[in-house]
Amino acid sequence: MDQGLRQEANRCEPAHDEMLRGVLDSIAGQPWFESSLCCRRRLAERLALLNRMGIGNPAQLRTIVVSWTISDLNRDFRRRIGGP
Repeated sequence: MDQGLRQEANRCEPAHDEMLRGVLDSIAGQPWFESSLCCRRRLAERLALLNRMGIGNPAQLRTIVVSWTISDLNRDFRRRIGGP
């Protein structure tokens, strides 16, 4: 389990922990997601942050984190091609 989710799991019920892990796995399993350890950790940290903020609905978590991750991908791509 990723470190961010492991720390969050210490505060959560087992079913809630499984839900967070399922959201992480569903996003990390997408073909566009870079599944390096660094990216998975960042994803876990973001899920844990949103969970601490009180967002516990899996669909909402998935939507927010996917948007956040795609925004990062766009930013990184623009940097690589020298764009704004």
